[in-house]
Amino acid sequence: MLFSIKTLCVESPCDFSLAAMLFCPGSMFARFVALFSLGAAVGMSSAAQADLRNWGGFLEVLSVGSVPDKVLWNLRPTLNVKGEQPILGSKSWSLGVDTRLRVDTQADFLRTQNRYDFRFDKAALQWVGDSASVSFGWQKFTWGDTAFLDGVDVLNARDLSEPLYTDDELLKLAVPALSLQYLASSTVFQLVLIPLPERSPVPESAAGLVIKAPDELAYGEQLEFGLKAGGLLKSGWDINGYLASHLERIPQLRLVFLPQGTQARLYEPRVFTLGLTATQSLGDFVFRCEVAAHINRALPEVGLQNESSSDQFVLNLTTDLTLLDDFLISGQVWAEQWSAPSSQQFTNADMLLGTRLQKPFFSGRLEASAGAFGSFSSNESLITSGLNFRVFDSLQFSFDAYFAQTSKGHALERRQFKDLLRSSLKYQF
Repeated sequence: MLFSIKTLCVESPCDFSLAAMLFCPGSMFARFVALFSLGAAVGMSSAAQADLRNWGGFLEVLSVGSVPDKVLWNLRPTLNVKGEQPILGSKSWSLGVDTRLRVDTQADFLRTQNRYDFRFDKAALQWVGDSASVSFGWQKFTWGDTAFLDGVDVLNARDLSEPLYTDDELLKLAVPALSLQYLASSTVFQLVLIPLPERSPVPESAAGLVIKAPDELAYGEQLEFGLKAGGLLKSGWDINGYLASHLERIPQLRLVFLPQGTQARLYEPRVFTLGLTATQSLGDFVFRCEVAAHINRALPEVGLQNESSSDQFVLNLTTDLTLLDDFLISGQVWAEQWSAPSSQQFTNADMLLGTRLQKPFFSGRLEASAGAFGSFSSNESLITSGLNFRVFDSLQFSFDAYFAQTSKGHALERRQFKDLLRSSLKYQF
């Protein structure tokens, strides 16, 4: 059973001022915030000289309706502003900002417990050199190609309270991080340090049970990191290896029996992820392979009384073939295997096959897409269709429909896929 995230805050014993946070003994979180605040202040001091050509965003009205849960029919206006502003008169230093303000007409956002939600998708100081870059602040990272399906893209948690089947980048939660990256002609190396991981929001209760947050971890126990290394071989293969240490990304509940009643405790063990991606392009044909091993994941089984964990192994193969210049045909094979045995609530092995067609019309003003994703063994399937119409260069309308059939304990059911209709009117500026 999947839930969404409510950010856990760490209280500082010091006054909330820059000086206090910088010099308060033992408060690493406060120092992190203080240093970032000082950097942000330096960046904002040059806002009067900002070049508006470096800034943009969009205004969107999104309608989401779940066929099984008609209560979810709603409108969601969204304002996004993003851009980069050079600071200190330097071409190497900049402040990157990406922020969203959203309002919902029917329900509160789980993260804020209000009808509105304001968040930073990015707020980071950046230095870019000839072959290296450094970024410090709230940011998102994209590794691999499997999005929801448990690949190597593990540095950011997702807001699982959001309707699924939207852009994965919009579901990701920005994390405070330090990123060091080296880029040469055919080599890439990246180190990411996350001192305070973001957690997917969860409700205060479920099925009549109070949900208890995990015990607060010491600063060093919260630290997450990720390593990426690879490059382009002479044969044309783009090979990258990944190593990450992080807390469980999908909230799992464990029952706790107390004298005052039964509680549901969040179980978030530390997971070690090893992965490899390989990409090859041959003209109009692109092949991608992604393998990942997640060591010590929380076993996705509702109602367990013990804090069980298991190892998960994932394989994802995708192909893209472009015909007639603009007709895209994609294929996908995804498989997982857990080291734990199957049970009534959980299946330890799954394989999903998928395909997707995408074709633009009228010089790209209209784009149609359709896809199917499913398993022959578990009778799970997901059928998608979509239309995207560019009314003007800056105004577009889109409509998407998703029809899901899930099977208890299998991959799609564990991710709460369901029938969904959504439409969007977006103005970009």
